[in-house]
Amino acid sequence: MSLLNRRQFLGASVATAAALRSSSVVAAEPAPDVIEVSGTDRQKMVAAALEALGGIGAFVKKGDRVVLKPNLAFAAPPEWGVGTHPDVLVAVVVACLKAGAKDILVAENPLSDPEKCWTRTGVREALKAYPEVRMKMLEDHDEFREVKIPKGLVLKETEVAKCMLDADVFISLPQAKHHSSTGVSFGLKSAMGAVWSRKPFHMFMDIHKAVADLGLAVKPHLTILDATRVLLTSGPKGPGETASPGKLYGGRAVVCVDAACLPVAKFDGKAMTLADAPHIKYAGAHGLGECDVAKLRIKKIAT
Repeated sequence: MSLLNRRQFLGASVATAAALRSSSVVAAEPAPDVIEVSGTDRQKMVAAALEALGGIGAFVKKGDRVVLKPNLAFAAPPEWGVGTHPDVLVAVVVACLKAGAKDILVAENPLSDPEKCWTRTGVREALKAYPEVRMKMLEDHDEFREVKIPKGLVLKETEVAKCMLDADVFISLPQAKHHSSTGVSFGLKSAMGAVWSRKPFHMFMDIHKAVADLGLAVKPHLTILDATRVLLTSGPKGPGETASPGKLYGGRAVVCVDAACLPVAKFDGKAMTLADAPHIKYAGAHGLGECDVAKLRIKKIAT
């Protein structure tokens, strides 16, 4: 091979390699909007969801102050499907500790007796092994701060828990269940546990619009929605009929997570659509995430 031909050959090889690299980048699979995990071991399911989302390190860095907001509003045992299962909470706690979180706070604004909420949900017992994790029921008005919502449809201001607003990382851990006022209670609805008073939502406003507006003020960095066991009727407090879909949904945009979970079960005997839970659609219109399931990139994982 002549020197000229060798140079031409090498040049062509380099160009071909570069083209292949460029092609592989272009052809790379886009990041999923939602992770749907199926299984029976909740802690393994959480680990799989976090790994698929880039690992806990994509959210929590060493030294971060982390606030976890499960649904613990009612003093109900895990088998009722009313509150976030303690195994889901523990799995996220463990991940945050491994990531080097400086402080982890589990917080909720309860609707039942706070101590009974901790004990009957199984959370107090589950967290005994992690004494470094703080638990707090938000009962003092001083723990909330007024937040303006100028783009709200009906909710123009509300008082939100300071700890959730000021956290380096705010992770929402809602429970999937039926709700008598909003059809379902998933991530968006669970955010009402972050406000001082729920009364205006239920008495003075279109609750679907108000819940969507609240999404403009309460913005978790990560949502992991527990649909391993769900309350089908008599929500949000229960007891009622339950089912065990064995699903967990995770994602950065709570609207996407809620929309992906809608078909998980028949709530109040109905196959749910956005028409049955319009707060999800209103929140999507606010730009908080895609709510059309057909347009979502959902990665399904079996554990």
